[in-house]
Amino acid sequence: MKRLTVIVASEAPILTAGLLSVISDIKEFSLEPVKVRPADLFRTAQRLKPAAIIADLSDSTVLSELNHIKTDLSGNSALIGLYHSALPPATMTSVDATLSIYDGASALINALKQTVVLPAKLGPNDLTPREKEIIQRVVKGLSNKEIAAEINLSVNTVMTHRRNIASKLRIHSPAGLTIFAIASKLVSLDEISNIPTR
Repeated sequence: MKRLTVIVASEAPILTAGLLSVISDIKEFSLEPVKVRPADLFRTAQRLKPAAIIADLSDSTVLSELNHIKTDLSGNSALIGLYHSALPPATMTSVDATLSIYDGASALINALKQTVVLPAKLGPNDLTPREKEIIQRVVKGLSNKEIAAEINLSVNTVMTHRRNIASKLRIHSPAGLTIFAIASKLVSLDEISNIPTR
């Protein structure tokens, strides 16, 4: 699964450390937390294009940087504001979601689920015909060399296709590909149950 970058922008070291720890422990997403100084928030967001930015709304530098981000990155990153006391309504509504420093991990997970655009899972329609051919042969137990000979490709080309398949589907084992191929109807159970074991 592709890791989603989440920027944490706050000058408070304990608050930042706590958020980084909570984000690292979340199992619902594959998240990569990145600590950023508020003054570097805009430049870092431009470079990393994070899935979400969690920023301390009580920091005036953060508010200034968020305004630049909203203008220039236009919705590419979910903006989650962190607060510890009452703030003006305009500040609270300037972000996609808000979190109190007293909220637990479940509130953070809900905020991420509501705001982050998760990468769509790819399916058989996202594969090229050649990639489908290679998957069919992999699940039938053929080696890269055997696949290359059977469909008239070089072994290096077969290996490149396999890397692309693994990257697209986020499946890195023949067993995982087998399950995918059966579920996607690229092969039938009969086709793979008659394969002799080596």
